[in-house]
Amino acid sequence: MLFKSVIPAGLLLALELAAAPIRQDQPARTNFNATHNWTTASAGKAAALIPNRPIPDQPFFEYRFDCPAPGNYRVWGRTFDPKWSSPGRWRIDGGEWREWKPQARVDREVFQRNFPLDWCLWGEAELEAGPHLLRFEATGKRPRGDYYYFVQDALLLTDDPDFRPAGRFSPAEQEAQRNGAERLAVLPDDGKKALLSLRVEKLRCEAGKLHFTAVMNRPFKGRLLAAFTRGGALYAVVPLEADGRNRTTEFELDLPSGLPAGKLKLYLFPLGTPFGYGEPGSLVWAGGDRRGLPLSWGVYRSRSGIRHFWYVTPGNVLVWDGEPYLPFGGMINTRLSWAARQGEPENSGFLNGGRNLLKGRIAQLKSYGLRDIYFNGFFPRSNPNVLREVVNLAEAEGMNYGLHLSDFPRESDPGFVRDPARGVPLKAGTASHRLDAAKDFLPGRRPKKLPELKFPCRVLYAVVDAEGIAREGGVATLDAAGSAEVKFRTQARDGDRLVYLPEIPLAASDPAGYFGGLEDYLAKVRAVYGSLPLGEHFRFFIDPLSNEMHTRPTGVPTTAAFQERRAAFLAKRYGSVAGLNRICRARGASVSDFTTAARLVPLAVNGHSSCWIDPETGRLFRFDDQNGQTLRDLKELRGEVCREVINRVVAVLKEIADVPVLLKHNTWFSDWFVNPLEKGGADGTGMEAYCYGDSLAYHNSAVVYAEAMQSRRTQWCPVTESSAAAFEGQKEYCGYPDRLQMLDDIDQLMMLGAKGFYHFGLMFDPDGGRFFTTELTRDPRQLEWLATHAKLYRDAGRKLLEARPEYHGWYPGYLREGEAAGNLARTYDIDGNYMGTSAQIRMAPDGRWILPAVNPDTPFRTLLVAEPLLTALQAKEAALHPAARRLTAKTLDSFTAHGIGVIPPEPGNPNQLQEFRRRVLGCETFQTEELNGLRLPDGRLLVWVCVEREQAEITLPPGARAVNLKGEPLPAENNRLTLKRAPYALSRDNLPPHFPNGYYNADNGQPETACLTGVTLEELQKRNAPAFRRWLPAALAPAEVAVYREAEAFRSTTFPQPSLVGYSRYSGGRAIGINTHWAPPAGREYEAVYDFELSRPLANAQFHLRKQVSPSMELEILIDGRSAARIAADAPATDRMHLSPWNAGLGKNRLEVGYSSAPLGALAAGKHTLTIRALGRSPGYAIDTQLMGDDAAKNTGVQGRSDDDGMRALQLDSWLIAEK
Repeated sequence: MLFKSVIPAGLLLALELAAAPIRQDQPARTNFNATHNWTTASAGKAAALIPNRPIPDQPFFEYRFDCPAPGNYRVWGRTFDPKWSSPGRWRIDGGEWREWKPQARVDREVFQRNFPLDWCLWGEAELEAGPHLLRFEATGKRPRGDYYYFVQDALLLTDDPDFRPAGRFSPAEQEAQRNGAERLAVLPDDGKKALLSLRVEKLRCEAGKLHFTAVMNRPFKGRLLAAFTRGGALYAVVPLEADGRNRTTEFELDLPSGLPAGKLKLYLFPLGTPFGYGEPGSLVWAGGDRRGLPLSWGVYRSRSGIRHFWYVTPGNVLVWDGEPYLPFGGMINTRLSWAARQGEPENSGFLNGGRNLLKGRIAQLKSYGLRDIYFNGFFPRSNPNVLREVVNLAEAEGMNYGLHLSDFPRESDPGFVRDPARGVPLKAGTASHRLDAAKDFLPGRRPKKLPELKFPCRVLYAVVDAEGIAREGGVATLDAAGSAEVKFRTQARDGDRLVYLPEIPLAASDPAGYFGGLEDYLAKVRAVYGSLPLGEHFRFFIDPLSNEMHTRPTGVPTTAAFQERRAAFLAKRYGSVAGLNRICRARGASVSDFTTAARLVPLAVNGHSSCWIDPETGRLFRFDDQNGQTLRDLKELRGEVCREVINRVVAVLKEIADVPVLLKHNTWFSDWFVNPLEKGGADGTGMEAYCYGDSLAYHNSAVVYAEAMQSRRTQWCPVTESSAAAFEGQKEYCGYPDRLQMLDDIDQLMMLGAKGFYHFGLMFDPDGGRFFTTELTRDPRQLEWLATHAKLYRDAGRKLLEARPEYHGWYPGYLREGEAAGNLARTYDIDGNYMGTSAQIRMAPDGRWILPAVNPDTPFRTLLVAEPLLTALQAKEAALHPAARRLTAKTLDSFTAHGIGVIPPEPGNPNQLQEFRRRVLGCETFQTEELNGLRLPDGRLLVWVCVEREQAEITLPPGARAVNLKGEPLPAENNRLTLKRAPYALSRDNLPPHFPNGYYNADNGQPETACLTGVTLEELQKRNAPAFRRWLPAALAPAEVAVYREAEAFRSTTFPQPSLVGYSRYSGGRAIGINTHWAPPAGREYEAVYDFELSRPLANAQFHLRKQVSPSMELEILIDGRSAARIAADAPATDRMHLSPWNAGLGKNRLEVGYSSAPLGALAAGKHTLTIRALGRSPGYAIDTQLMGDDAAKNTGVQGRSDDDGMRALQLDSWLIAEK
């Protein structure tokens, strides 16, 4: 063993343990049993003590070195992560042994994602000048395992107390690099086989131009990307061209706009060639015109050493190696990931069956050109050997893949959790109550499953009157039987109830309670995910913690760490305790200090005040805070804490592989999905959108985009789950009813801001019986639909880079803070929830959506500020935005809450979905009586028999040509083309080998489909019957129709939903609707007004209205201002058709569309006005929560609706007047 010593100015020496033949005259020795050839180690090698070789009786290593002068020296060591290393002791020159207790690391480099080397301070030593010997001995097995393990890379001694070592290079080598010595290439320069490496030199700004030199290990001709960063945040990416004439290239370019002032770094990333390493240049920039958001970005190093630069554009597109990455595929759920348990045999029949199924399903996807997947439930607790198999298979098959962790710490911190069901009505005169945590619930509110309680435990309680005001309260202890005797200072009165909160472990889905078990979870993630052989096709991580993380914000942790964090939060927000008491309007006793304020737990709240209790003293505090400022403080603190926990896991994942990390979103808007950091944290959020039409907006697409657009850097927003319905029994077909509905879903989601589409799902194994109806591979025709449409998006990729939807903002965005005290949302609060509750996203009169705003400086098209809902601090924030549209106590009502009268309608009520297709994709969908179709960007027409017909007779102009999906010509005699749709049948016989059970619809080549050339869309529509004839009542002939009108073709409307798009079974794909809990303001009505003209008088006019069958409302039909007819909400409907399996905005299952009719009497020829007026509520409205499971109603609070309001729900497709 020999060591190298170098003594630069201010530094004593740097010693590298080489574990190699003698290279110098200063030998040392070790009996460690291995050498790790890690590229991150000094000189590429490190001495190691590993378990799969004989362990010496006393493992040790020794360093010999010379001190040039006496003094106090700091001893630094570079070792494997100390938390995962064997314990040890060390001494110098035979002195006293010191326990090896390294301080916190100051630098880390990771080899192959799982093997970190950390510089840590070991201690200090007084040393004389001259030779010395340092000896280290490993003294046992590592604390987190059952074996010896230690890796020693380097030792460094310095008399400079401010020096911090970094990296694998010695101080002398680092100094040489700073002086301009050329860094060696990652691989030898042997031509094209070498990875390209480069660095930026001579970066300077002259005469408004940026000049620099790129030095490469070999000549390179091609494209490069110049990336400008400050403080680790990326602000601009500029394309460049290298001429390839030699290894050095001079560049001159204009400084991009949007760069901030300060020290900038410029990185160069070559494209189209394997890239190994790049050294940036730096420049102090005094200008700076910050206008754009920083970009999420990273550099991923694959297992082969190749680096991939990625970033997210302002249009929320992921750019990978310089090209837009627009994935189209789906989720894979394989037993090999979520059901492969550690410690079980890896060659079992169960796992071998999973291997065969996965290989067969991947082969099926590849045969249709689909290569984008992610593995759901890729649990860190699963068998890492089997996980590695899955990764290797994906890499070998060329599948671009993501990994879904969906796990969480096994232990949750304790806290007090508000459950509105925990309460007991008290009889007047009662002076005490024997509290029983297993039995005491409000009538009819006892949950099916009780949370785990660990007795004895504390319990907070309060006596709350009928107005929701707590009169007294205290702290008790639940004994081993879960009960406690509670005595009242005053006797109970009529209407009083006892509410109580036991101290319990916080929910497993609540990140605020993860701190106690987080380190163990991070260690598991490092150990398992760090061992994965992630290669060139790996793209992203999803859900670094539990799946979707839609926990209710009702828990208040009681750990010291949370309370310290809360005290600091309040001190920063209010400056002083006096400021807190003043702004929150403390009533009676004031809070004495932030430590006390940080302990308080909410017990009760009404519209005017809130009551809190100190769990240490049992003392009550009341605040007459404006709109719940104290509750908002608690919720925003919880959001910050949850985000910090998430970010810690994200940081560990990026140490393993620097790829985008996504959070999947489900249900309500949440502030912890809003990334406030210019660097660090999550890089995007996945949309979980289900069913058709407006359901996709309600169900987590628009809300996700609200979180992304309010983040402080760009966020990638792919759809990570979408399907017509998730569970078996919701519909009678697999996947989508036809190609058009799939296209409608995908295009609407992309219009709403998505940039990529993963279907839920492509494989469910084992026990997929719950999900057969959504397993798209069971109807492989739909794989062709998906692949064909994916090509349109990839061809249009550049148009999507900057494309962003426009939304309106509603301030304040509600964060469900009232639930911490048992309250639901206030009237007109908006938080993005669904399931038929009163707090929904809302559509504006121009067809755009109104989203919750927590950052009012976000560039919304319009910012609506609901002044009656503002807290004191929100009112100050809102005052900084004078351009916002303010809704006062006089102007805020059920109309203005939807933007009616505030946001102007879009002229002509355009079809936003078709406009998106034309603008971005260069295509559009269309219908005739018998066909659905898609005009492709090159003018070809892709047509297919609509699902409502068995065949189509198509009239074509002379010269038109038709081919099938294989490109084979189709006969068209006398310019007539006949297409036939085969009967839809899900067969349970003769299943392919990769479908062991369930049903299957084989791809028959789709004879109902043709591609037409030599004919324009206008010509085709002119020669074939119009689409409205498809939707007519069966008893009505087209000639009997005097007037036909699409519902969206109104002159004016106060319907809150003026343009519902994306329904393949609505005429023209559109409808208008009502979806609100609020009655119209006094003197106003929900109505739609139309102009029409009769060419002849009708003696017995009949009004036919095509609408959603249920839910509905009573409708009054007015002709020229007079009441002409009424249609009851439950009126019989004819010609009923399946419309949608479920609607998240309505909370209803199995929706249908059909005709309801009413006589109008005689109508004169000429011009008329028809008004459709919606009256009352939707009768018998019950929320159907099948999509979310049995407890969805409880979990989303739908049972708490006010008696004063009720759901008003309606969708209208079209209407006609006929003489019949």
